[in-house]
Amino acid sequence: MARHAVGRIAPEELDLFDETAQAALEHGADRGRRHDDPLGFGADDASAVLVTTVAVGVAQDVLKSLAQQAGASLSGRLTAWFAGRRRSRAANADGAPEDDASPDGRATDTAPQLLTAEQLDGVRGVAQRRAVLLGLSEERAGLLADAVVEFLSGHGDAPR
Repeated sequence: MARHAVGRIAPEELDLFDETAQAALEHGADRGRRHDDPLGFGADDASAVLVTTVAVGVAQDVLKSLAQQAGASLSGRLTAWFAGRRRSRAANADGAPEDDASPDGRATDTAPQLLTAEQLDGVRGVAQRRAVLLGLSEERAGLLADAVVEFLSGHGDAPR
């Protein structure tokens, strides 16, 4: 999620993403930050890695928020989806195309939409607030939040 966001709004940081993200995870994205050390772990060129550090902190908060929301709703939907897949395959054991198969009979294996539009809006709010708290401008925080929602809704692949 963080890599996707960085790839969207600061692709020039991708070369240092792994090292910067690891340092942010080890030292905390915002623990111990000083005014003269905006990253909190002593990087010399803060302007080159700030979005990565913020994206890691945002990803941590978004995942915590999603874990709190997940509970019975997500579990129930996943259970129903898997049960439906098992029933569909069992009912079609005679070789007939499955309900969720493509016209040529291959299963499409499309996953359910795990987050509603309302939940994605909530995630966007969490991501944007956290990004601003970690030092991004409102504009860049909005772009980062959009990238997080894009990733979670399955509309984007993480850059490599």
